[in-house]
Parts: sequence; structure tokens; C-alpha cells
Amino acid sequence: MSTPKDFPQGYTPVRWLGEGSVGDVWLAQHQETGGHCAIKILDLSQDRRGSAERSFNREVRAMAKLNHPSVIEVYDFGRTPEGSAYVAMESVLGSALSQYLNQDWSWPELWTLIDALLAGLGHAHARDIVHRDLKPNNILIVPDVVGHGGVKIVDFGIAMATSDAEKAAKRIEGTPAYMAPEAAQGLVAEVGPWTDLYSLGVILYELITGRLPFYGRNLLSHHQYTPLPELRMRAQVEAPEGIMPIVRRLMEKQPVARYRSVAELRADLNTLDLPELTSFSPQLLDDSLDSLDSFDSLDSLSEDGEAQSSLTPMSSVVGMG
Repeated sequence: MSTPKDFPQGYTPVRWLGEGSVGDVWLAQHQETGGHCAIKILDLSQDRRGSAERSFNREVRAMAKLNHPSVIEVYDFGRTPEGSAYVAMESVLGSALSQYLNQDWSWPELWTLIDALLAGLGHAHARDIVHRDLKPNNILIVPDVVGHGGVKIVDFGIAMATSDAEKAAKRIEGTPAYMAPEAAQGLVAEVGPWTDLYSLGVILYELITGRLPFYGRNLLSHHQYTPLPELRMRAQVEAPEGIMPIVRRLMEKQPVARYRSVAELRADLNTLDLPELTSFSPQLLDDSLDSLDSFDSLDSLSEDGEAQSSLTPMSSVVGMG
């Protein structure tokens, strides 16, 4: 792609990374510091209803409140000379968790993933932010980083403050395969930290068993009414049996029966034999790192109920570094 004519002041475009539902993402260099970042520039030409700009602004507002090793950090946001909104984010070289799910998982690796996700979610929840679209494509795995920095939560495009959720109108948003029952019903007023924890349960179910709990048609209905299929750990996953009831409770249909907070979930996890935190092997990333320009997409439901393809890098450089 040719160099863009309309680019945020103070940044030099390095190369195009990809195109998402709301615009282009560029690897850029800050002209004063020399640091690299990923800049997402909103394209309003197809945004007839204004939903993309609302989602973009909501993502920036949510991420600007957060500063945690397990959450992609926002460094700058504003308007280009011609008026397009942009956001500059932390630079990370990693691979989406979706590329890892069917790999071998040791208990130290699995615990490192869980611990980092809980740390990032807990940080967001403590600041009144619910992600609402947690899924493997919105989680980046960074190789050779021990602890929380080896996992990054991205894409807060439908994130919401719990105080706003209490007065929000009924609507369905998120990715159906990972959507909590209350979200699948469009009951925004009932959304809270337990909603993200249900999505975490789906991710862990998929990783442990090698398949999603529900798939095919009528996903929204399955999450609301279909009993959870049997949870069988595949041979490639090493984890204590005590993780199984925890995953089942994460995926309870009724929010009141679920873990209500990260702290409550950690209390149960602490009863397991927890290993030392570790790093993720770059060997798992070798195939995807061959092409930093390759992207994958997974349809989410936008605030107006339409499918939208979110930019989800198989290997990505995101933000200031």
C-alpha cells in the first residue's frame, strides 16, 4: 500500500499492517523519540450510522484508563490533519492465542496464561471497565517474556463501564462463540465482571478439550439454554483435575452462580498446586512469524446487530516500543 497522505502529525509511517472493519493499521515511528507504535486510523467513509466512530471512541476511552503489563497500552490519540480519528498503541510482537489453542500446554504455561489474563481483567474491572469481547483472537501471546507481560489483552471496541451498563438499552454485542448468556440475551444492564469471566471459561474449555463447548447455528441460544457438554482434558494438556470444576463454574448460565469477581476466582485457583510463572516458547510462533502481514478475522456483532470483522493479527506489531 502507498504511503498515506493523511497521517497523524509527529509520526512517520513505516509500513502498512492491515485493514480492519474501522480502518487501516500502520506501523509508525514517533519523530521525536524514535519509538515505534501501531497507529489505527478510523475510516468514516463507510460509517453511515456512526457506529464505528462510537465504537472507536469507546475503545480509546476505555484503554486510556488502563496501564497494566497484560493490557495493550494507549500512548496517544487525536485527529489527523484532515480530521480522521486515530490512536497510537504500545508495540508488541506476538501471536494471537487462537494460534496456540491446539498446541501442547504444560501446567506452568497454562497457569501463566490464566494468571496474566486475570491480572489484566482485574485491573480493568477495578476501573469500572468490562471488556465484553474476550476471545482468543483478542489475546496476544508474546514469546520469551516471563509473567504478565507475556500475555496482552487487546481490542476494547465494545468495552463498557459498568455504571453505563446499568442504564443501557437492550442490545446484543460481542462474538457469539464466547458470549455469556446475559450478553446473548442483550441484557446489557446485567453485564459485569462475571460476563468476562464466562468468556474466559469458554476459552479455557476450548483449550483444555480442543473444541468449543457450542458451535454451529443458534450459538446465542446454546449459551443461554444448552447444558455444558462434558469437559474432558485432551492428552496434550497438563493441568490438575481441580481446574475442571473451576471451568464449569465459570460457565454457569446464571451470573449469580458464576464467579462474581477475579478475586473470588483466584481464591479457588489458589487451592491448586500452582507452578512458577514461565514464558511462552517462540517455537510455537515460528510458522506465524514468517509473515508479519498475515491477518485473520472473526465476526463480532456490533452495537446495531450487524456482523463486523475485527482486525485480529495472527502476528502483529501493536503500539509504542
